[in-house]
Amino acid sequence: MAKETEGIGELSEEVILERIKYILRMARFIQDDKATVKFASYLAELFKWNKKINLTSIVSLDELIEKQLLDSLIPLRLGSELIQNYSVLLDIGSGGGFPALPLKIAKGNNISVHMVESRIKKVNFLKHIVRKLELNDINAWCGKFPLESHEENFSEHFDIVTTKAVKPDASICNAICKVLKEQGQAIFYRLFEEDDYKMIKSCGLIVAEEISYILPISRGKRTLTVIRRKS
Repeated sequence: MAKETEGIGELSEEVILERIKYILRMARFIQDDKATVKFASYLAELFKWNKKINLTSIVSLDELIEKQLLDSLIPLRLGSELIQNYSVLLDIGSGGGFPALPLKIAKGNNISVHMVESRIKKVNFLKHIVRKLELNDINAWCGKFPLESHEENFSEHFDIVTTKAVKPDASICNAICKVLKEQGQAIFYRLFEEDDYKMIKSCGLIVAEEISYILPISRGKRTLTVIRRKS
């Protein structure tokens, strides 16, 4: 068993890369060498920037890899039907880039990604990563969703909407209903509460699927809630 790395500290990309490889193996995740190297570079930059701006409160490398990087990739682990090739994806409240950046790195040019983040310092970090990793067809917008200035351009524009950090409310879900394509779906990295079901129904959405899974190291229970427009 590989030795656990407790803290972030001044870890090299090589150390980060080995921990990523180990944890992805634990999750039986099929790895792409080029993507895994980019994951390591991304996390190394996140650690550096986190000293100046609050990108994550997690202080353990293994915990960050498992609960943010790996967890972001779970839709790919569970089946290609969740995020198909040539999809256009909108991520709401991207923060330090989860899940949008891991999904983009893993899928490469097979998906187009738009990230929406309200804090300019975090947007600057997202743009820095896009440049450093030479990622194509990915943008970071500074603003709070819904972006009223882009409402017409985004109408029925997205195949997928994701959010990992934002709790759904009526304003967000009404906007999601407008920007999703007819057969599109939104993936919430959370278990819905009773009031959430009533709220999304009033917004013209339905819960299509709830997918539960267990993280490989912490054994933490997680749920993806997939919602779609009412037919």
